[in-house]
Amino acid sequence: LLVFGGVFTALTKRFEQKKEWRKKRIQIDWTYFIWFVSIFAVAVLVGNLSGNKFLLQFENFYRNGSLIFGGGQVLIPLLKTEFVELKDFLTGEEFLSGFGFVQGMPGPVFSFCGYLGAISEPFRLSIAEQIIAGSISLLGIFLPGTLLIFFVIKFWEELKKYRVVKASIEGISAVASGMVMAAVITLLFELDTGTGLFKTTIEVDLTSTQGLVNVSVMAATFLLLFWNKIPAPFLILIGLLAGIWL
Repeated sequence: LLVFGGVFTALTKRFEQKKEWRKKRIQIDWTYFIWFVSIFAVAVLVGNLSGNKFLLQFENFYRNGSLIFGGGQVLIPLLKTEFVELKDFLTGEEFLSGFGFVQGMPGPVFSFCGYLGAISEPFRLSIAEQIIAGSISLLGIFLPGTLLIFFVIKFWEELKKYRVVKASIEGISAVASGMVMAAVITLLFELDTGTGLFKTTIEVDLTSTQGLVNVSVMAATFLLLFWNKIPAPFLILIGLLAGIWL
């Protein structure tokens, strides 16, 4: 999708701007890119050959961190599919609870991966393993982006002056925005393979008092978020306390 978006705008906008000819070729230092590919290859080979769960965990997050574009929210459905639906490392409720906590805290969304790694089923044997797994997960998710930034930043200003690159960024950004919206839908709904219909991932019994209270708390915090100037972290904290108390 990202490639298609970039190619589409690069082709459709080819007549809107005159091509800019550069007087000198862009000098590219491939060092960080080589490190990026090498670490990925070693993690995959050594992890799968040895079967070491810590190396496999690092590879899982390094791979996901390598494919992300457009913000941490785009990564959430990918992580949910891999860790909840395919590997069954944690439940959907644990996944969404952790994501909710991270959204109420300062810092990047990728911090969620520390929680995700620590609470994964293979590492619940001891607190020490959970701490190590959480740290490895954070390293895996942040390292590829860091290496790519250091690789691209040296020639990015010159590269984006080219018409085709500048036009492709518009398409990539548009697709990334759509993927963020799709992430919300994916987190709230999932396909029931038995009926072929979509069902909510959060089970709420509207026939019970507790179910109605939960929905009311969610609706109230949602409305306050849009029509008041109360900071979002405070609203999440209020919703959390209300959910516990009620």
